Amino acid sequence: MNLNRIIALLKRDNAIMNRSKWRWVELFYFPLSSLLIWGFFSIFAREFAAQIAFTILIVQIYFEFAYLAQGVANQQMMEDVWTGSFKELMLTPITPMEYMFSRIIHSGIRSVATLAILIFGAFAFFQVNLIVDNLFFFLILAGLTFFASATIAIIVASLILFLGREYGFLSWSSIQLFILLSAPFYPITVFPGALQYVSYIMPYTWIFEAIKQFVATEIICSVCMEYSLISNIGYLIFSLPLFLYAFNRAIRTGALARFWR
Repeated sequence: MNLNRIIALLKRDNAIMNRSKWRWVELFYFPLSSLLIWGFFSIFAREFAAQIAFTILIVQIYFEFAYLAQGVANQQMMEDVWTGSFKELMLTPITPMEYMFSRIIHSGIRSVATLAILIFGAFAFFQVNLIVDNLFFFLILAGLTFFASATIAIIVASLILFLGREYGFLSWSSIQLFILLSAPFYPITVFPGALQYVSYIMPYTWIFEAIKQFVATEIICSVCMEYSLISNIGYLIFSLPLFLYAFNRAIRTGALARFWR
């Protein structure tokens, strides 16, 4: 893997972003508007249960972070496909893994910037001191969240390579299923028996569980973080060979040529 080629791709992504003003709206407007919606709801909900209100607001922050970390990487890939840039890039010495990792790094930069703004907004507008007072714990959760989102981005990219460019909608829709099955605002036990087992292996389940337990008890669930790390490593081990196989298969079958038409 060539670091210079990855840096070149990142510079290209930055130049494209600076030319497209709507990308800045996407980066800040939607996450901030979601923060305000759930923040005002938390003010209302505190009259009934402050613990639930803070849980919803903090989980929503990490929900937005997860969505951006995964979505930006895959949506950039689809934009390259739709504009014809993907074909040009694949004709250069850039390898598939260099391309994918550059997408993930760029999405990480954008999503971390948004996360910082959301945490500041929660503290400044809604007095959510819990995150600031326990910043190291929540930064670890942010790292686990980004790790999970990166592996999902690789899996989604693989599925699009398998299925074709018409399945590009997976780049922004697939994360909803992972979040839903990760029990963000509710306990895993609300699922039917079979779905509970599925929820246990979802990449965000133990991150959300750690948040819920910490808000309720102010005790760090180290077991939750260990399970999350193990889950993320499992997803990484699965996703990297899958992506390489999907890419090589697309070349072998001619699907990649059809992919950029």
